[in-house]
Amino acid sequence: MNAVLTFVRTITVTLLVAVVCMAVIGVLGGRFNRTGSHPIGLYWIVETEPKVGLYAQFCIPVPLADLPPVDRVYITPCTADTPGHPVLKRITQIDAERDAYTVQGDHPRSLDSRVFGPIKRSDISGVLKPIWTVRERSSQFSNTGQSR
Repeated sequence: MNAVLTFVRTITVTLLVAVVCMAVIGVLGGRFNRTGSHPIGLYWIVETEPKVGLYAQFCIPVPLADLPPVDRVYITPCTADTPGHPVLKRITQIDAERDAYTVQGDHPRSLDSRVFGPIKRSDISGVLKPIWTVRERSSQFSNTGQSR
């Protein structure tokens, strides 16, 4: 009985420490990506202008009804008309004259500029860079973009 109680206490303390650490990381500018749009891992907000290769955090600039069905496995993204969680996408192209930032996820069915077009600089709420990531096996997806 004593061993079970010790085990339960150890698990409880470990979970509490993990939750506190995640909260502190979030307050300090960290963001954990757990979706298939990019490598799973920790991304950090940096004080710099958006550049190709870095990641933009933003709300999708079109109404939710104008988007294809959102995968309900993850948190609903914020859009022009719906509160939700900001989206994280890699900046792949910048047209400064038009104030157009093309953003794209790694997954073929990612909600990105291929769906809603380029975003504006004013749409970007943060610029992030990856700190620690785990690359998923590329064979996880078939050539049709459907998960196996």
